[in-house]
Amino acid sequence: MSELPEIESVVYFLKPHLLNRTIKKVTLEKESILVHPTKEELIDGLLHREIIHFSRRGKMVCFLLDDQSKLYIHPRMVGQFLTCPKNLPEIKHTHFIMEFDNDEEFRYIDVRRLGKLYYIKKDEEDIYTGINRLGVEYNDESLNVATLKSRLLNYKKTVKDALLDQSLIAGIGNIYADEILFVSKIMPNKKAQELSNEEINRLFHAIKEVLDRYIELNESVGYDEYLKGEGKDFANMHVLRLYHSQRCPICNKELERTKLSSRGTVYCPHCQK
Repeated sequence: MSELPEIESVVYFLKPHLLNRTIKKVTLEKESILVHPTKEELIDGLLHREIIHFSRRGKMVCFLLDDQSKLYIHPRMVGQFLTCPKNLPEIKHTHFIMEFDNDEEFRYIDVRRLGKLYYIKKDEEDIYTGINRLGVEYNDESLNVATLKSRLLNYKKTVKDALLDQSLIAGIGNIYADEILFVSKIMPNKKAQELSNEEINRLFHAIKEVLDRYIELNESVGYDEYLKGEGKDFANMHVLRLYHSQRCPICNKELERTKLSSRGTVYCPHCQK
Protein backbone atom coordinates (compact mmCIF):
# COMPACT_ATOMS: atom_id res chain seq x y z
CA MET A 1 0.00 0.00 0.00
CA SER A 2 1.17 3.55 -0.66
CA GLU A 3 -0.51 6.01 1.64
CA LEU A 4 0.78 9.10 3.41
CA PRO A 5 2.92 7.40 6.12
CA GLU A 6 4.58 5.15 3.55
CA ILE A 7 5.34 7.97 1.11
CA GLU A 8 6.63 10.18 3.94
CA SER A 9 8.90 7.31 4.99
CA VAL A 10 10.11 6.82 1.41
CA VAL A 11 11.25 10.45 1.40
CA TYR A 12 12.97 9.96 4.78
CA PHE A 13 14.91 6.89 3.60
CA LEU A 14 15.74 7.95 0.06
CA LYS A 15 16.44 11.65 0.46
CA PRO A 16 20.08 11.25 1.61
CA HIS A 17 20.72 9.05 -1.45
CA LEU A 18 19.13 11.46 -3.93
CA LEU A 19 20.06 15.01 -2.97
CA ASN A 20 22.83 16.61 -5.05
CA ARG A 21 23.05 13.59 -7.33
CA THR A 22 23.39 14.17 -11.07
CA ILE A 23 21.34 11.98 -13.41
CA LYS A 24 23.53 10.37 -16.06
CA LYS A 25 21.15 7.76 -17.51
CA VAL A 26 17.36 7.36 -17.67
CA THR A 27 15.47 4.17 -18.52
CA LEU A 28 11.71 3.97 -18.96
CA GLU A 29 10.65 0.38 -19.50
CA LYS A 30 6.88 0.88 -19.42
CA GLU A 31 5.66 3.96 -21.26
CA SER A 32 2.11 3.31 -20.00
CA ILE A 33 3.02 4.83 -16.61
CA LEU A 34 4.14 8.11 -18.22
CA VAL A 35 1.30 10.65 -18.38
CA HIS A 36 3.31 13.67 -19.56
CA PRO A 37 5.39 14.43 -21.64
CA THR A 38 6.69 11.98 -24.26
CA LYS A 39 9.36 9.42 -23.40
CA GLU A 40 11.94 11.35 -25.42
CA GLU A 41 11.10 14.66 -23.71
CA LEU A 42 11.28 12.99 -20.30
CA ILE A 43 14.72 11.54 -20.91
CA ASP A 44 16.07 14.75 -22.48
CA GLY A 45 14.70 16.79 -19.58
CA LEU A 46 16.22 14.60 -16.86
CA LEU A 47 19.65 13.83 -18.32
CA HIS A 48 22.55 15.68 -16.65
CA ARG A 49 20.22 17.44 -14.21
CA GLU A 50 20.98 17.59 -10.48
CA ILE A 51 18.35 16.74 -7.85
CA ILE A 52 18.20 19.66 -5.40
CA HIS A 53 15.08 18.71 -3.42
CA PHE A 54 13.04 15.56 -2.77
CA SER A 55 9.70 15.73 -0.98
CA ARG A 56 6.16 14.43 -0.60
CA ARG A 57 2.93 16.15 -1.61
CA GLY A 58 -0.19 14.17 -0.84
CA LYS A 59 0.60 10.64 -2.02
CA MET A 60 3.19 11.72 -4.61
CA VAL A 61 6.95 12.07 -4.44
CA CYS A 62 8.47 15.13 -6.08
CA PHE A 63 11.98 15.64 -7.44
CA LEU A 64 12.99 19.28 -7.92
CA LEU A 65 15.85 19.61 -10.39
CA ASP A 66 18.49 22.30 -10.73
CA ASP A 67 16.74 23.89 -13.73
CA GLN A 68 13.52 24.17 -11.64
CA SER A 69 11.79 21.41 -13.58
CA LYS A 70 9.97 18.75 -11.54
CA LEU A 71 9.45 15.01 -11.70
CA TYR A 72 6.39 13.60 -9.91
CA ILE A 73 5.63 9.95 -9.28
CA HIS A 74 2.30 8.76 -7.88
CA PRO A 75 2.68 5.10 -6.84
CA ARG A 76 -1.05 4.45 -6.48
CA MET A 77 -1.72 1.10 -4.81
CA VAL A 78 1.50 -0.91 -4.82
CA GLY A 79 4.31 1.20 -6.31
CA GLN A 80 7.74 0.81 -4.68
CA PHE A 81 10.75 3.15 -4.57
CA LEU A 82 14.37 2.12 -4.11
CA THR A 83 17.82 3.61 -4.29
CA CYS A 84 20.54 1.00 -4.58
CA PRO A 85 23.89 0.19 -6.25
CA LYS A 86 23.38 -0.21 -9.99
CA ASN A 87 24.85 -3.73 -9.89
CA LEU A 88 22.05 -4.93 -7.59
CA PRO A 89 19.83 -7.31 -9.61
CA GLU A 90 16.63 -5.67 -10.78
CA ILE A 91 13.38 -6.64 -9.13
CA LYS A 92 10.72 -7.85 -11.54
CA HIS A 93 8.34 -5.08 -12.66
CA THR A 94 10.97 -2.33 -12.43
CA HIS A 95 9.59 0.25 -14.89
CA PHE A 96 11.66 3.40 -14.38
CA ILE A 97 15.34 3.89 -13.49
CA MET A 98 17.57 6.92 -13.01
CA GLU A 99 21.29 6.19 -12.78
CA PHE A 100 23.41 8.72 -10.89
CA ASP A 101 26.98 9.95 -10.97
CA ASN A 102 27.91 7.79 -7.94
CA ASP A 103 26.86 4.50 -9.63
CA GLU A 104 23.69 4.25 -7.58
CA GLU A 105 20.22 4.07 -9.07
CA PHE A 106 16.73 5.19 -8.24
CA ARG A 107 14.21 2.51 -9.22
CA TYR A 108 10.44 2.55 -9.44
CA ILE A 109 8.78 -0.87 -9.24
CA ASP A 110 5.07 -1.41 -9.82
CA VAL A 111 3.58 -4.90 -10.12
CA ARG A 112 0.15 -3.62 -11.20
CA ARG A 113 1.42 -0.70 -13.31
CA LEU A 114 -1.12 1.65 -11.75
CA GLY A 115 1.38 4.35 -10.85
CA LYS A 116 1.80 7.55 -12.85
CA LEU A 117 4.83 9.61 -13.78
CA TYR A 118 4.88 13.28 -14.76
CA TYR A 119 7.68 15.62 -15.82
CA ILE A 120 6.88 19.34 -15.68
CA LYS A 121 9.31 21.83 -17.21
CA LYS A 122 10.18 25.13 -15.58
CA ASP A 123 7.37 27.67 -16.16
CA GLU A 124 5.18 24.99 -17.78
CA GLU A 125 1.57 25.11 -16.63
CA ASP A 126 0.87 21.95 -14.65
CA ILE A 127 -2.50 20.68 -15.87
CA TYR A 128 -1.50 17.04 -15.47
CA THR A 129 -0.66 16.05 -11.89
CA GLY A 130 -3.66 17.48 -10.04
CA ILE A 131 -1.27 18.75 -7.38
CA ASN A 132 -2.81 22.23 -7.51
CA ARG A 133 -6.14 20.78 -6.39
CA LEU A 134 -4.75 19.09 -3.30
CA GLY A 135 -5.84 20.27 0.11
CA VAL A 136 -3.75 21.10 3.13
CA GLU A 137 -1.20 18.65 4.54
CA TYR A 138 -2.13 17.04 7.87
CA ASN A 139 0.86 18.64 9.61
CA ASP A 140 0.48 22.10 8.10
CA GLU A 141 0.23 24.86 10.71
CA SER A 142 -2.92 26.16 9.02
CA LEU A 143 -4.82 22.98 9.90
CA ASN A 144 -6.37 23.17 13.36
CA VAL A 145 -9.68 22.28 14.99
CA ALA A 146 -11.34 25.45 13.73
CA THR A 147 -10.21 25.07 10.11
CA LEU A 148 -11.13 21.38 10.12
CA LYS A 149 -14.60 22.30 11.36
CA SER A 150 -14.99 24.87 8.59
CA ARG A 151 -13.99 22.28 5.98
CA LEU A 152 -16.56 19.80 7.29
CA LEU A 153 -19.39 22.26 7.93
CA ASN A 154 -20.88 22.05 4.43
CA TYR A 155 -19.54 18.63 3.47
CA LYS A 156 -22.60 16.53 2.63
CA LYS A 157 -20.98 13.11 2.43
CA THR A 158 -19.77 10.83 5.23
CA VAL A 159 -16.86 11.61 7.50
CA LYS A 160 -14.88 8.81 5.87
CA ASP A 161 -15.51 10.36 2.44
CA ALA A 162 -14.22 13.63 3.88
CA LEU A 163 -10.99 12.03 5.08
CA LEU A 164 -10.44 10.47 1.66
CA ASP A 165 -11.21 13.71 -0.20
CA GLN A 166 -7.76 14.89 -1.30
CA SER A 167 -9.02 18.44 -1.80
CA LEU A 168 -9.72 18.70 1.95
CA ILE A 169 -6.66 17.03 3.47
CA ALA A 170 -4.00 15.60 1.16
CA GLY A 171 -2.57 12.12 1.51
CA ILE A 172 -4.97 10.15 3.71
CA GLY A 173 -5.94 6.81 2.16
CA ASN A 174 -8.44 4.09 2.92
CA ILE A 175 -6.53 2.15 5.55
CA TYR A 176 -5.56 5.20 7.61
CA ALA A 177 -9.03 6.73 7.33
CA ASP A 178 -10.34 3.62 9.12
CA GLU A 179 -7.57 3.86 11.72
CA ILE A 180 -8.27 7.56 12.34
CA LEU A 181 -12.00 7.00 12.76
CA PHE A 182 -11.36 4.11 15.14
CA VAL A 183 -9.10 6.23 17.34
CA SER A 184 -11.59 9.12 17.27
CA LYS A 185 -14.47 6.70 18.09
CA ILE A 186 -16.59 7.92 15.17
CA MET A 187 -18.65 5.70 12.87
CA PRO A 188 -17.36 5.96 9.28
CA ASN A 189 -20.85 6.41 7.82
CA LYS A 190 -21.70 9.43 9.97
CA LYS A 191 -22.36 12.59 7.96
CA ALA A 192 -19.41 14.95 8.19
CA GLN A 193 -21.58 18.03 8.66
CA GLU A 194 -23.37 16.38 11.60
CA LEU A 195 -20.25 15.94 13.72
CA SER A 196 -20.36 17.63 17.10
CA ASN A 197 -17.63 19.99 18.26
CA GLU A 198 -16.33 17.27 20.56
CA GLU A 199 -16.18 14.77 17.68
CA ILE A 200 -14.36 17.24 15.43
CA ASN A 201 -11.86 17.84 18.21
CA ARG A 202 -11.31 14.08 18.61
CA LEU A 203 -11.02 13.67 14.85
CA PHE A 204 -8.42 16.43 14.52
CA HIS A 205 -6.21 14.94 17.23
CA ALA A 206 -6.67 11.41 15.86
CA ILE A 207 -5.46 12.51 12.41
CA LYS A 208 -2.25 13.85 13.92
CA GLU A 209 -1.80 10.94 16.34
CA VAL A 210 -2.35 8.14 13.83
CA LEU A 211 -0.26 9.54 10.99
CA ASP A 212 2.59 10.63 13.26
CA ARG A 213 2.60 7.24 15.00
CA TYR A 214 2.85 5.18 11.84
CA ILE A 215 5.41 7.45 10.21
CA GLU A 216 7.56 7.14 13.34
CA LEU A 217 7.20 3.36 13.33
CA ASN A 218 8.25 3.15 9.68
CA GLU A 219 11.26 5.36 10.23
CA SER A 220 12.38 3.45 13.33
CA VAL A 221 14.14 0.87 11.13
CA GLY A 222 17.35 1.60 9.25
CA TYR A 223 17.80 2.06 5.51
CA ASP A 224 19.23 -1.45 5.19
CA GLU A 225 15.95 -2.85 6.50
CA TYR A 226 14.03 -0.64 4.08
CA LEU A 227 16.17 -1.93 1.19
CA LYS A 228 15.76 -5.51 2.40
CA GLY A 229 11.99 -5.02 2.37
CA GLU A 230 12.23 -3.76 -1.23
CA GLY A 231 10.34 -0.57 -0.36
CA LYS A 232 7.11 -2.40 0.43
CA ASP A 233 7.51 -4.13 3.80
CA PHE A 234 6.94 -1.18 6.12
CA ALA A 235 7.21 -1.63 9.89
CA ASN A 236 3.76 -0.19 10.58
CA MET A 237 1.99 -2.83 8.47
CA HIS A 238 2.41 -5.33 11.29
CA VAL A 239 0.79 -3.19 13.99
CA LEU A 240 -2.22 -1.60 12.29
CA ARG A 241 -5.18 -1.80 14.66
CA LEU A 242 -7.82 -2.84 12.13
CA TYR A 243 -6.29 -3.85 8.79
CA HIS A 244 -5.23 -7.39 9.75
CA SER A 245 -7.58 -7.84 12.70
CA GLN A 246 -10.81 -9.76 13.15
CA ARG A 247 -11.54 -8.44 16.62
CA CYS A 248 -11.48 -4.99 18.16
CA PRO A 249 -8.22 -4.32 20.04
CA ILE A 250 -10.20 -2.49 22.75
CA CYS A 251 -13.41 -4.45 23.42
CA ASN A 252 -12.39 -7.72 21.72
CA LYS A 253 -15.69 -7.94 19.88
CA GLU A 254 -15.84 -8.82 16.20
CA LEU A 255 -15.07 -6.00 13.77
CA GLU A 256 -17.53 -5.16 11.02
CA ARG A 257 -16.48 -5.04 7.38
CA THR A 258 -18.55 -3.23 4.78
CA LYS A 259 -18.27 -0.90 1.78
CA LEU A 260 -18.74 2.85 1.83
CA SER A 261 -18.61 4.71 -1.47
CA SER A 262 -17.22 1.47 -2.97
CA ARG A 263 -14.32 1.43 -0.50
CA GLY A 264 -13.70 -1.43 1.90
CA THR A 265 -14.30 -0.19 5.44
CA VAL A 266 -13.49 -1.74 8.82
CA TYR A 267 -14.91 -0.48 12.13
CA CYS A 268 -16.03 -1.52 15.60
CA PRO A 269 -19.79 -1.02 16.06
CA HIS A 270 -19.35 -1.07 19.84
CA CYS A 271 -16.48 1.43 20.26
CA GLN A 272 -17.41 3.78 17.42
CA LYS A 273 -20.61 5.83 17.56
